[in-house]
Amino acid sequence: MPSQLAAQMPCWLSRAHMLRVVDALAAQPHVLRLCRAAGISVATWKAATINDVLDADDRTGRAMSTSQVVAGSRLNRDEKQIQRARRINVEIGILVEYYRGRELS
Repeated sequence: MPSQLAAQMPCWLSRAHMLRVVDALAAQPHVLRLCRAAGISVATWKAATINDVLDADDRTGRAMSTSQVVAGSRLNRDEKQIQRARRINVEIGILVEYYRGRELS
């Protein structure tokens, strides 16, 4: 990751703020390179990211639990494209993945 981008790592202040961050990131050459390497367009990355921002809690940015299948059907994209977009978001630092424990009955 370029040092200029790392120095400006975004944090959630509000939904409107994060939407502006996504717009700014879509114009970054680094994001374009990541999208090309992942085999998706910047438009697909941006649409998937905006969908995730809109699904997150407005105050905290947490609780975004939309599945790849649901996000893909909303955006008329394949779930693998959503998965690739989310991997890019993890790499650039605007999405954090965590896993819940599962229990068997």
